[in-house]
Amino acid sequence: MSFIDKCAIKLITKRLREIHAAWHFGMRRVLVVKVSAEGWFVRHSPLNAALTPQRTIMQPSDLRVFIPSKDHEESQSFYKALGFQMEPASDDLTIFSKGPCTFFLQRFFNEEFAKNLMLQLIVSDIQEAFDVISKIKGIDIRFEPIKSEPWGKVIYLWGPSGELWRVTEFSS
Repeated sequence: MSFIDKCAIKLITKRLREIHAAWHFGMRRVLVVKVSAEGWFVRHSPLNAALTPQRTIMQPSDLRVFIPSKDHEESQSFYKALGFQMEPASDDLTIFSKGPCTFFLQRFFNEEFAKNLMLQLIVSDIQEAFDVISKIKGIDIRFEPIKSEPWGKVIYLWGPSGELWRVTEFSS
């Protein structure tokens, strides 16, 4: 067993004891999390079960969406106006990024797909996002004012191809 495994088991065992002390003693199973150099695992296990090494099938490091465009140039202008950096990948594909967020804009359009595509962009300042969105001119978009929800605030923003962006600020 590696040093990382031993440290993880000590930390998890300590936390499980705290959780178990607070729970009803008749409970037979708890959620066990194992952290190691190979990854992390979650499973239901008896309270006294040993944490045994398991293998993962894959460990994703990123997820990127391909957004369709009805008018590729108009969509490029829209995403640049939102503050994303544009990098052409080919004649039919453009990469947009800002901070840790990256997505592809493709020169492909399927109306049913575009109108059912929803994305969430999480921001730290919803008012700043609204100011940026409301200044976009000459591009066929629509948006709603900031809406308060129990979990935070959201702006519904439809891009030029009909894709729906939920620009979100979570409550702290």
